[in-house]
Amino acid sequence: MEIILHPTLPSQVLVGYRAPSSGPLPDPNDAQQVLTGIVKGTFVAGGTTATLADAQFPILEQDIFFNLVRNTDFNEGAQTANGTVITPVAGWTSEGPVISHQAAPDTLMRVAGAGRVTQFIAFDRPLGGRTFTLSFEARASANITLTGIRLETESGAAILTGNRNLTTIFNEFSAVATWSAGVEEKEALLVLTGHASATIEYDWVRLNEGNTILPPDPDDPIRYEHDLAVDKPRADVVILGAPAPPQPGPDGNLWSEIVAIGGTTMTASFNGGVLTHLNGVVPADVPWATTTPITIGWQSRLDGLRNTYAGVDLANFDAATMKLPQSFDNRFFNGGFYAADGQPVFGHITASVINVRTRANYTNGGGTTETVTQTTPLRLPAAPQMTVAFRTTSAPDAPTTSANVPMRLDTVIYDKAANRFSATWRGVWTDLETIGMERLTGITLS
Repeated sequence: MEIILHPTLPSQVLVGYRAPSSGPLPDPNDAQQVLTGIVKGTFVAGGTTATLADAQFPILEQDIFFNLVRNTDFNEGAQTANGTVITPVAGWTSEGPVISHQAAPDTLMRVAGAGRVTQFIAFDRPLGGRTFTLSFEARASANITLTGIRLETESGAAILTGNRNLTTIFNEFSAVATWSAGVEEKEALLVLTGHASATIEYDWVRLNEGNTILPPDPDDPIRYEHDLAVDKPRADVVILGAPAPPQPGPDGNLWSEIVAIGGTTMTASFNGGVLTHLNGVVPADVPWATTTPITIGWQSRLDGLRNTYAGVDLANFDAATMKLPQSFDNRFFNGGFYAADGQPVFGHITASVINVRTRANYTNGGGTTETVTQTTPLRLPAAPQMTVAFRTTSAPDAPTTSANVPMRLDTVIYDKAANRFSATWRGVWTDLETIGMERLTGITLS
């Protein structure tokens, strides 16, 4: 099978599973295997035509940016043919202690003896200027002080170090640090440690890039969601940049920021920069509203509604026997703010322009009030095209035919400061299960 990627834009083709509908699976075996083509473009905001930006954001293979390492459940390591354990705990290497995988009653890593236990981590860009949060739960067989926990470059330069007082009860620890701006390396080593006189048990180890919803680098803001989602049933529209009125000094220090697509709008109301309402609904939980520069954006996947879409049986998900957790909902891959009825404001986007507006009232010198609106159009090109070619039967010499797969725009992220936005289209081919991989002869993105 030949795959021809898009000639000018970052693109990817992948095979994965989705729930055939937006809701949970009646049976885990009902998960549908699909072929997905992804095209992502970065464009200049404003203007009268769709204009490509000088630099294109790549297709990102990582998931949400703030989960680089998430050993929520430690996995048992690989084994040789004769049963000898190569790595007792997957991803972790001992530099002295005896480490073991504990499956019951909790899934965790046990470390006996002094020395380091490390995990190698690769990043998609240099580490310089990036902020990291290391969190973990730990307990010891006796009350001790644990030393030597750190995050370091391959050359041994440390970004984060710390000592922790452990007891026989699990406690959570976390620390935040920022790598110096000049570091050009793209690899790091996460270091946990053992103790000479106690056995340590680690659980919920997480290395998060950034301790807020946005990373500190204003030139690299569009790296948050999973580009390689097999299917996003609805669209996300994200507006990055500090919420600000169209002109200084609006009446009452009040203004609105609005996303308009055709006749549908999403409105966020602000009082001095603090989000007060979204589409007339007081937000129940907006942890970033007063601290980070984002106007409209994703909900967290770590708690709340998006977490429930992952499925209540996610903790028991066995990738070897199940294609998806049975209670998985495709909307897990959508993160936009939701209206009062719990549904996204926008479906897949078919319009050629998205208007982002700020609006406020002002009193002039004559005592009259006027409304000032500032509009930035995000102009979109025609959707990319996806074509799948395949043999009409399983016979090697069978004639070929083709199918056009609609590419749907499901993610738009506008960065005000950089005056650019990214747009991501997906084409999901549902006939893969019927045709099979062996009958595919070519895939074209154009």
